[in-house]
Amino acid sequence: MKKYLFPLLFFSIILSLTNTSFAHSGNVMIGFVDGLRHPVIGLDHLVAMISVGVISAQIGGFAIWFVPGLFVIGMLMGTSLAVLIYYLSNITNPNQFVLYLLDNFADYIYFIVEFGIAFSVLFLGSIICFNKKLPLIYISAIIFSFGITHGAAHGISIPYVIKPYLFISGFCLGTVLLHLLGVVIGYSSVAYTYIDKTLRLGGILIFFFGLYLITNLL
Repeated sequence: MKKYLFPLLFFSIILSLTNTSFAHSGNVMIGFVDGLRHPVIGLDHLVAMISVGVISAQIGGFAIWFVPGLFVIGMLMGTSLAVLIYYLSNITNPNQFVLYLLDNFADYIYFIVEFGIAFSVLFLGSIICFNKKLPLIYISAIIFSFGITHGAAHGISIPYVIKPYLFISGFCLGTVLLHLLGVVIGYSSVAYTYIDKTLRLGGILIFFFGLYLITNLL
């Protein structure tokens, strides 16, 4: 029984830090500390970012820093796109083509972002559960696209932030720390059988959480 105490304690701490399933709620935020907390207060973001670190550790070698790095780069791109869309929708005299796109496709863009986040949770959970090592080029492209969707969700909060540059720095650092935590967990699963079994069980739970998120969107 004792060998399960650490995993149970870890998951309990993680759940206690998450007061909602989504971190992009639209509350007014100040800067760095709010950005640092942003990936943690949303369970969907939290498990995805830790899972990226776990998977990179399972692949090993070059992927340990390359895969999480791609996620962060994709996240910054997604954030920039979300901010751009927001400001384009709020300019005084928008271009008619831009106005047409925003009027007709804004809801679809939001759905794609939310679906992308939910699918990332489901996909990463399945990879962890089966300890499946996909070719680096495939997993890199997939993780990069997941980073874009998670970054877009963070970007939705930027208009409510007093110091956006500090907020962005904060959630980038928070993301990197969660990736590092995932790497440690991934390495530990190689060294200790009980952690590997617990991690696979966690992968199943993450998969079904992602499935739950997807069904809520449909």
